Amino acid sequence: MQSWQKLCTKRKNAHKEICLKASRSIWFQTVTNQGKVQFMIYSEAVNADKFIEFLKQLIKSSTRKIYLIPYNLKVHHSKVAKEWVERNKDKIALFFLPS
Repeated sequence: MQSWQKLCTKRKNAHKEICLKASRSIWFQTVTNQGKVQFMIYSEAVNADKFIEFLKQLIKSSTRKIYLIPYNLKVHHSKVAKEWVERNKDKIALFFLPS
């Protein structure tokens, strides 16, 4: 069972519509060290442009540099994303864990 399915099972009535949408969606999400959650939901395939759009939203909502640990999805390692992060290295840094 997927983690979102467990959440939907526990909260059947209150969040049914959200859970149904989440089951067919892709999420980018972050949690800060202060517990602030930010996310974007996509109903179509994720690509580097959507990942960059999410990174832009993170930067826009922060007054300090962002240190992000993404998992190893291909779009996170794409040439376009790496170039964008390099151009914005004063605002964001990505750190990948070994897979």
